Amino acid sequence: MTSDQTVSQEPVVLVSCPARLVRGKEHTMVNAALGAVENGQTVRLDMSSVEAIDAAGIGALLMLRHCAERAHGTFEVVSPSARVLDLLRLTQLESVLLAPDLRRNSDQLAAA
Repeated sequence: MTSDQTVSQEPVVLVSCPARLVRGKEHTMVNAALGAVENGQTVRLDMSSVEAIDAAGIGALLMLRHCAERAHGTFEVVSPSARVLDLLRLTQLESVLLAPDLRRNSDQLAAA
């Protein structure tokens, strides 16, 4: 785990995402979250500091969500940066990856 990532040991696991979630860098975030996801825990990925995300980053998010569903856990994005929120809207993944409370308030988040 790198210094720009933290994992809490609470019932809800909060993982901080690095500034760049791109090909070759996505594995660090996946490794930080995968154990909790596979154990059926609730994992929230803080994406507030993400400045760049590409197809590999999106693929990593979807893979973690799929693993969470298989393990009867939860994987959700919280505190998305404006770039992340724009990309989730553009790809229509907002309803799939955002935490439920953020889905309802995503218009307000984009304005902030």
